[in-house]
Amino acid sequence: MTNADKGESIIDHIMEFIKTHTNIVLTNVLIRYDLSYYSLENKRIRSFNKKLMEITKEHKQVALIEIDIDRKYHTRHGLHLIS
Repeated sequence: MTNADKGESIIDHIMEFIKTHTNIVLTNVLIRYDLSYYSLENKRIRSFNKKLMEITKEHKQVALIEIDIDRKYHTRHGLHLIS
């Protein structure tokens, strides 16, 4: 299964979950600073986050917490958050 397929699978699971639950809170996926902004992985992350936003617009019982953390809050290599 490719990363793109995994993203679609997760969206499918979220849509199924929405059918049977109320008051759902989702968070977006953080961009990877260890990769170029234009890398395929970051493009997929931005696409996935866009789909999450669309879901929240279509379903009133779903809220999205948009996390936009600056590069300075990540470790030197850019993949992990500083604790």
